[in-house]
Amino acid sequence: MIKNNGKTVFESDKLIIVENKISNSYKKIITFSSEFYKTTSEVIGGFGECIFEKNGISAIHVIPKADDWWSDSQLMLTIRKLTTLDRTEDQSELWTLGIGEACAAAVHATKCFNIYGAICISPNSENTFLEPYFSSTLKNGSGVAPVTGSINQPLTATKLNVIYDPGHSTKSRVFDKILKSADTCQIPITFSGGATERMLEECNLISELITKLLTEEFDSKTFKLLLRSRRTRSIIALTQASEILLRKNKLASATRLSSHALQELKSRFEAKSFVNTTVINKAVLQSLKTLAESENWGTLINVAEIWSPYLNISSEISPYILKAATRSNRSTLTFSTLMSMWSCNSDTFTEELYSDTALAIEECLTEAQIAAFNRQHGPKIKRSRHADAYTTILKKHLELTFVDESRNIAFGTDGYLYLSGGHHAVLDYITGRRSPSLESYDNFMENITNRSSYCASSKIRYLHIIFPDKQSVQRAQFPLKEITCLGELYLKQCPSIANLILYPTEVLQLSAQPFLKKDTHMSSSGYITLTVALLKELGIEKEIYETAERELNAVLTKESGYAGDLGSKITPPDIDTKIDIDPDWRYYHTKNSVGVSNDGLSELYFNENALTQFRVVIFGDSFFRMHSLILSKIFKEVAFFRTRFFHEEIISMAKPDIVLSGNAERYLSQVDKDEIGPNFFLYPHLKGLDQSANQEFAIAMNAFLSYGKTAYADFISTVNAERPKS
Repeated sequence: MIKNNGKTVFESDKLIIVENKISNSYKKIITFSSEFYKTTSEVIGGFGECIFEKNGISAIHVIPKADDWWSDSQLMLTIRKLTTLDRTEDQSELWTLGIGEACAAAVHATKCFNIYGAICISPNSENTFLEPYFSSTLKNGSGVAPVTGSINQPLTATKLNVIYDPGHSTKSRVFDKILKSADTCQIPITFSGGATERMLEECNLISELITKLLTEEFDSKTFKLLLRSRRTRSIIALTQASEILLRKNKLASATRLSSHALQELKSRFEAKSFVNTTVINKAVLQSLKTLAESENWGTLINVAEIWSPYLNISSEISPYILKAATRSNRSTLTFSTLMSMWSCNSDTFTEELYSDTALAIEECLTEAQIAAFNRQHGPKIKRSRHADAYTTILKKHLELTFVDESRNIAFGTDGYLYLSGGHHAVLDYITGRRSPSLESYDNFMENITNRSSYCASSKIRYLHIIFPDKQSVQRAQFPLKEITCLGELYLKQCPSIANLILYPTEVLQLSAQPFLKKDTHMSSSGYITLTVALLKELGIEKEIYETAERELNAVLTKESGYAGDLGSKITPPDIDTKIDIDPDWRYYHTKNSVGVSNDGLSELYFNENALTQFRVVIFGDSFFRMHSLILSKIFKEVAFFRTRFFHEEIISMAKPDIVLSGNAERYLSQVDKDEIGPNFFLYPHLKGLDQSANQEFAIAMNAFLSYGKTAYADFISTVNAERPKS
């Protein structure tokens, strides 16, 4: 049951008629609404109910309960009911008011009553079955005599007031007939589109306008000045103006106004003011259109995510979200939007939807998402003319039967395991369906350039190593023959820093087994090969790197079983054997305790009898950490710091001869700027990690960072005197 503030005089399944009778009312008005109007969150009333009560005007409100309330039988039933109301003693002026499609009923009522005046706001009816009634009503531009049984009032010519946006397109012949009426007062509300009454409400002008029209005190010039001064904060006006500018290819101006509309919308929400859902949808949709035109996909995604809880995700809005999510590599949002759109198009689909789907599969969705989409909606596409093209796309992505998605493992030949998933979505980058952002390339180039400049200013040698992923080197065992290598992409995108980068794919391929079969990391043999390449890049003498290669291979004798970080994912673990180096040199080693492979981990190696007397600082991940022991054969002191950033605070204290930085190739999927890196020694605290006290490590690190001071000299003397083998 619908609640209201007046007396219900008629109700059916499709509409309700409510009378708000006021004693000694000098005017009466019949309102026709094209949709429900809420006076509070619980009470539904007729349009303008509060306006008329405040001004002492009796009102009869025709309030819809169903979308087809104006259908032929119901409309006639309503009109007949109005004509039988007992008003023989009532001599007040009678007006009608209609909103949107309901203007048809408001004008038709002039045929059934002696109507003094009618107000039509946004007349846009496309229901041609009503035209015969309008034809007779508006014949010769005057009102017609009341039909039998109508209210007993003097016959007067109807004063017709039409409030509308002249720039808003309409297909209604009825609308044209209304405007051609001889006694029509046209009140243009530009930039209101099909929501004229809502724009007037936003501008606080609806009450004043209707009251002035009823009292015949309306002044066009004054009203226009008020409207122009207030519509600059109207969400509807800003949105409609943006639409017009966009159609005229004035993208910058359209984007600016659309942005203002969203700012105003945000202000309304913050003030907890009610905003109609349709208004929200139109404002957000227009913003998405302008952002899509400018290909500002990142901002588009932000707008969609901020406002999606308040939207009816319509068929108009969803394509923009899908396009932006796809181009921004937001696979989860792409998948959810795509599934929703296809569910809404259960029987048929548009060419644009298929095109967007193909793009999402090719460039964004993960294997699991593609499989899930295909299971639910693939059969529909396979029955269409796109069947062959769709099948071809799927073959590129769903025939990867070598992938165990639950364990993020890809199975190669000869017992080789490869990483396929995880946080860095390895397989997506290998297949080229994802690519690093331009921002990531820029960050990488800026980082390496700044690192090199800093080291050069202190006469320190610098080099960065991109540790190749296994499939970039051992391609013969990898199931896909055509792959994308992130290291190659970065070197191609950043040629100006190529001399500062070591990406040793070709060098490592010379090794008999550069990578461990069951692990993502290199074998000891691979690390020896890399060591030689590194020394050459640093300009170390030939005699030294040849000696290093010979002596390291000589101690490559320690055989053991292992499962590795890939083999351990399988149940039972996939065990293999490996051969590691068994160091024959004396060195001192210590490390802190913050957890394996966590940022903030650091290790120190001291070897007074190393092949060179260079002191080295390393910033890197687990690949460089596993390399550090071998490097202690070459360099007098090796300090490894687990971090993806460059820490000037360490270099300024340690004063090394060489600085190395490095990262696993898969980490190039996203590179951040060095400037956001924290102080290295605060990592454990910032990450909330337990850090056990280790006095031995603290003494060693204090000494390493005190180069040239007494603490360093005393520590080195002690270490050299004892020189235990770690």
